[in-house]
Amino acid sequence: MEDERHTEEWDLLYLKSHIDLLAKLEWNYKVFESAEKEQSGYIAGAYFTAIYAAIDFAVTAWHMSEWAYAVLTVADKGRYPKLKGFQDALCSDHRALDICEQLANCAKHHVRKGHLDKPHIRSKAFPYANPFRAGSGRAGDPLSRPEFLISYKGESIPAKVIFLEALNYWRECCGFNVIDDSSNREV
Repeated sequence: MEDERHTEEWDLLYLKSHIDLLAKLEWNYKVFESAEKEQSGYIAGAYFTAIYAAIDFAVTAWHMSEWAYAVLTVADKGRYPKLKGFQDALCSDHRALDICEQLANCAKHHVRKGHLDKPHIRSKAFPYANPFRAGSGRAGDPLSRPEFLISYKGESIPAKVIFLEALNYWRECCGFNVIDDSSNREV
């Protein structure tokens, strides 16, 4: 007797293609961007929403590599007979994917067994002052908010810039944007 949970109507949480995962990545970016704008100060709910959204984005962006590998041409699979070789090339050629790999794997594992930590990549959230000029602030505006930064080979880069780089790389690979929103093209 077949288990009825494995029929089509039960596949709601199942992503069927790299395009489905790209749609999720687009959504993850919007969630991070929204959480980053909405949170104020170190109020736990908003602050952690942005942190969790950043981790989820990195995990999704990194795992796009597995889906991309699955649809490589025969010629490309000849260059990269194993997934690890393909992923190593992605990390070597694209800083955003190198960073997403580090964030994804360090965030979800207590100890990275079989992986070397990448000392050239660090992430940090710290408060910065929200400078006010006469007439620029409103009652209730935060005096400070966390800024999410990635340190890559000594350069501090806003996480949003790195995430947009990764998103645009996968958009280009898939040949289109799943969510048509031109406001997210530039940082």
